[in-house]
Amino acid sequence: MQNLLSKHFIFFSICSLLAVFIFQNYFMETPRPIYDALRYMQYSVNLEEHGSFGLTKNNSGSITLGNENTPLYPLLIATTIRFNDDLKKSLICLLKRKSDESCQLQLDSFVYLQCVLIVITLCGIWLTAVILTKSNIVAWVSAIFALLSGELFYFANRFLTEGLIIPLFSIFILTLCLSFKTKQLRWHAITALILGLLTLTRPEYHYLFLVMFSVQILFCLIRKNNFFWKSLLVVFISYYAIVGPWQARNYHHFDNPSLTGNYGGIILAYRAAYNQMSWTEWAVSFVYWFPDCGDSISKKIFPKNYYEKLNFDEGSYFLSGTRQLMEQIKAETDTPDQALGYLLKNEVIGNLFKHSMVTIPLFWRGIFVSKYWGVIGLLCFTIIVFRFRDPANQKLIFLSLPAWFLAFLHAFVSVNMPRYNLVLIPFYSISIAIVLCSIISFYSDKFIKHNND
Repeated sequence: MQNLLSKHFIFFSICSLLAVFIFQNYFMETPRPIYDALRYMQYSVNLEEHGSFGLTKNNSGSITLGNENTPLYPLLIATTIRFNDDLKKSLICLLKRKSDESCQLQLDSFVYLQCVLIVITLCGIWLTAVILTKSNIVAWVSAIFALLSGELFYFANRFLTEGLIIPLFSIFILTLCLSFKTKQLRWHAITALILGLLTLTRPEYHYLFLVMFSVQILFCLIRKNNFFWKSLLVVFISYYAIVGPWQARNYHHFDNPSLTGNYGGIILAYRAAYNQMSWTEWAVSFVYWFPDCGDSISKKIFPKNYYEKLNFDEGSYFLSGTRQLMEQIKAETDTPDQALGYLLKNEVIGNLFKHSMVTIPLFWRGIFVSKYWGVIGLLCFTIIVFRFRDPANQKLIFLSLPAWFLAFLHAFVSVNMPRYNLVLIPFYSISIAIVLCSIISFYSDKFIKHNND
């Protein structure tokens, strides 16, 4: 059985590699990097040239050490440009000439690296589906639907952290699955190591670690089994072997072991601005934030003042609401560092009911990954939930809990866009595959039975 699985996996890996690179070469284009991508590029160039993690301020060329972002994705870019001068020259040109089109961009080497990460993502999904369902067909269909989402190729052609988050999370759920299936400490260690890498890519994964570690402690106290205590120690050591050095670096330079600096106050300000919405706007937001057609439907059936602040234009909660809130914070606090504390006290804890209620439509907005594909994925996952008695479905739901926790966290502390929740792709893909294969199997059996009669 193991030998057969290995052959199937090798065949799948080769097919995936060929499909991904053929599609990338003939159908995809890499757009000019903008906004956040330029920020990651600057970190990367400074890392490669000076060995310092920070941004270049003004035109002086001096680097200010920073901790606004976590380092793993810039480190990946920096490692790539060390072996590719053309890529390095392209990034330097982009950073010096942000506003013109004169740079001759040669970004293919890094894009192809991210295409390899697509293959790793597909392999993670395929293996997880095989373990859960014991069906190669379901595994193939899962991987195909993950590709059909379009998000894997979209972010492979952009210099954004999502290009690394998706493959890391796919491997994370695979190792998490193996941790429970095999009861071997090595898989617990590997899972914690991957979670550490996710944290060094996006800091919100530290909250996932804290929740999972707390649940594990509770489990140890209930079960009182030596294996679980050993597992707890292994997870703690493995996770902090990855995350600890970065926290030590931040403590050394900034007297603060936090993963990132004071950026949290700005993120929460954007989120807290939505607490100003009326209950009418709250109800309309479920329609308005439905993917693709929600805004046009709202414009046809609701008065303009019910939805006009729900977009991202001037006058919206996102822009004008946040600006007003930041001005209020500036007037009522002494330093910018106090923004996060002010928001937690007045907008989260002090306004907990409204903040929690507004989290619901923001959660709704964020879970529709890739628009209608996400609608289909959510519908199929809902069917999986209603068919909970099936052991494979139970395991899939259990494995998806970290992704749903992150979706809720994003809605609670940020504006929660669908791109924040790309980690739902493996679960939507597998759910679609299970439901589709079940339907085909049902009607095939019915057709065969009818012909035999």
